[in-house]
Amino acid sequence: MTAVPFTPPTSLGRAQRRVLARAAGRLALAAATGADERAAARAVAGTLAAYDDPAAEAVVRWAEAEGVAALIAPTLGPLAPAAVADGLADTARRVAQRSAVLAADRGRMAVALASAGVPWRPLKGAWLADHAYPDPALRPMADTDLWVPSAHARAAHAALSAMGYRRTSTSWKHASYALPGATVVDRRGEHPDNPRPVEVHPRILEGFRGLTLDVGALLASPEAAAARPADPWPDEAMMLLHVAAHATVDALGRRLRLLSLVDVGVVAARATDRTWQRVIDVAATPHAARFIWPALCLAAREIDAPVPCTVLEVLARSVRVPLLRWADDVDIDQVSRAGSATARRPLLEIPRMWPRNAREAGTVLRWICWPPRSALADRYPRLASSPRWPLAYALHVADSWRVARHRWRVRVR
Repeated sequence: MTAVPFTPPTSLGRAQRRVLARAAGRLALAAATGADERAAARAVAGTLAAYDDPAAEAVVRWAEAEGVAALIAPTLGPLAPAAVADGLADTARRVAQRSAVLAADRGRMAVALASAGVPWRPLKGAWLADHAYPDPALRPMADTDLWVPSAHARAAHAALSAMGYRRTSTSWKHASYALPGATVVDRRGEHPDNPRPVEVHPRILEGFRGLTLDVGALLASPEAAAARPADPWPDEAMMLLHVAAHATVDALGRRLRLLSLVDVGVVAARATDRTWQRVIDVAATPHAARFIWPALCLAAREIDAPVPCTVLEVLARSVRVPLLRWADDVDIDQVSRAGSATARRPLLEIPRMWPRNAREAGTVLRWICWPPRSALADRYPRLASSPRWPLAYALHVADSWRVARHRWRVRVR
């Protein structure tokens, strides 16, 4: 869940967004990995040169919504129109300010959890900002993700409560915490005073439509690593699997941010041959490969992420043909929130390609038609955590009807 609603601009056309996403993604990845950014920056600048001046605000909003504004601002600024350069610089300043506040939050949490004897590790953005990106200020974060073993959940709850946090919801995946009274002060998203939720994960899970992948169980036991705080866990293989599975789930849900593909590329650029071999060893199964391969494929194809072809080929052998075809057919814009509104796709797209057997197909259809309360908490956290939680099903039915009607209209145009 993000602290601020994702609001991509609608004034950029689909072709514009697709070209911009590919160019900006390559530039962002180059900036995050220390590669030569000049060619990528010129490609983005050439794309922007075709836009009218009124599109400048939309471009800046798009870059912020996709999470790459701070990464592309330094190199692109001198080449971009003044309005775009100023807007990106403003976003980069806000990202840096928010990053500093989040880093201070993480520092206080580390002290509080250690004092309570709670083993924990940062996940996703909280790990990437400090361990994978050259500067934490380049990697925006909506919230802070922490892994805490389920046996220590009560102690972690007490430690966070003592810091002033209150639990706001609990889903199948994590428990969410927030500081009381936190309100959105800037709906663009990147502002240090916007809400900074904390999500506590008892397991490193990614799931889609009722089918889950326990990333932590694929490699060495997280509990064993937590007993040795000096060890850099999660290691790069663990993080590569996690960010790839997270990006795949977002892509299948048509809500992928460009930043998520950049994350995949950043960790991929750091991966050694041993890391890639570990990925192959644990992910080349039909269940795991469907979570890992799509994101690696998209990142390699769309933003030139350094994913070895042999890894893609080995994992692809364990992926069902419908999912392989889906990944071949979609582009970087069609799996984003902005592009999903106009993308033509079958109404039963996911049930056709995501399950591997009849039992899984039943699970997927149940989660689509009538998800459990723990899943509703991801979409309607406050309502699902209140005594009025059955009303969340009414919202689910209304939203499902709206989506189905919209898809039908897109297809018959």
